[in-house]
Amino acid sequence: MIHYRHNKPLPIFQEVKKTIEVSHWGNILVDEYYELFNEAAGVKGEFGRVDYQQWDQSRAQYAVKSLQTSLPRYIRGLYYWDYIGNISSSTAFREESEVRFRIEPRFPVMGQWKVDWSQGYNIPTRHHLFRNNNDGRYIFNYTFDHDFDTIVAENFTLKIILPEGATNIKVF
Repeated sequence: MIHYRHNKPLPIFQEVKKTIEVSHWGNILVDEYYELFNEAAGVKGEFGRVDYQQWDQSRAQYAVKSLQTSLPRYIRGLYYWDYIGNISSSTAFREESEVRFRIEPRFPVMGQWKVDWSQGYNIPTRHHLFRNNNDGRYIFNYTFDHDFDTIVAENFTLKIILPEGATNIKVF
């Protein structure tokens, strides 16, 4: 048995569900669900916002205060929501090569706490759906991992909805 001190958060996605819907009409809808759990040591006693704000940074550094990811620059209609309103604010900035998306929970995700939310966006098909000139087949080229790629996902579910009439599907 090894015992050591680790004063950083240990976030892990207990569940990630990603649905990609390819449309006939030039759009790809990406809808994602995340359930984040902080594996760090739990808080003793009750949590109070006033106490938290008075803690020095060494005591509060194991909390997940916000999450940030980079999304493709060409996304449209970025959204997020959660069932009980725990994700209280977000920012999204379109830069030259990407969209930086940051969400901040209403309460910092302390050790042994969890939070869940959904987010999504639309992508024009021209960036990921191509037609092969040799045989006329369509090729869908997309990276299927979740957007917060520095956090491990225990359970990852990927659902791809293709347009009606899609046949002879091959996965590479």
